[in-house]
Amino acid sequence: VSSAVKAIATEFNAPLKVTLEGHTGVRAHYMGVYELSDVKANGAPRFVKRLAGGGAHYLYRNSAGKWMVTRNESDIAKNAGHLRSSRAADLPCEAGLAWQYYDGSKLQDDPNLRCTEGP
Repeated sequence: VSSAVKAIATEFNAPLKVTLEGHTGVRAHYMGVYELSDVKANGAPRFVKRLAGGGAHYLYRNSAGKWMVTRNESDIAKNAGHLRSSRAADLPCEAGLAWQYYDGSKLQDDPNLRCTEGP
């Protein structure tokens, strides 16, 4: 773990890894382990899941404080994504945080989708 990642973990009391799990629908490819990045987004920690064969998924806090997941790093500046926390939170693994997914036309609640600290 780089010193930059350690500094962000300390600054935000953020875990080095979080796991998104529970969604089995159209956005299931976003499930998995995300590692704390050495780059912040909107003054908050950013987590990245590296994909086999290149590419990545990004878990970041948008400018309104809600957590978002996207496959396009350029979406971060636009506050865009396919998964979203239902309310603002300091960390994506905050207890009781509910999540929504974009079904192609609107956001839908997913009571099974959760973000946990670790592994």
